Amino acid sequence: MNTQWLHRKLRWRAPAVAILFMVIVAAALFVKQEREIKALEKSRSTVREAQLILQNERSDKLREIHNADSPEYLAEQARSNGYLLPGEIRFEITNLDELMENGGDAETEIAEEGT
Repeated sequence: MNTQWLHRKLRWRAPAVAILFMVIVAAALFVKQEREIKALEKSRSTVREAQLILQNERSDKLREIHNADSPEYLAEQARSNGYLLPGEIRFEITNLDELMENGGDAETEIAEEGT
């Protein structure tokens, strides 16, 4: 009678251990999959942000290309490169901090520098 009880006990334990092992493996795979999903979502949001930045830059460049032939744009680009229209005078202030510290009116001081 003892041997039958032992065989029944083993018959119950083997499937129970196998089922427990499968549950543990499935849980581990589920946890791993959740981590990978979170990493992919983070990567996706980073890529989406980069995509939006690039789209904004592209629209800015397309707008700049569209406006490139306008006289206003050409004049602005010429001024940013140091060109002046005929009759204009350029004032360059090299000591603005010093002027402001001494309590002088910056506009007055600048006008005196230009003469």
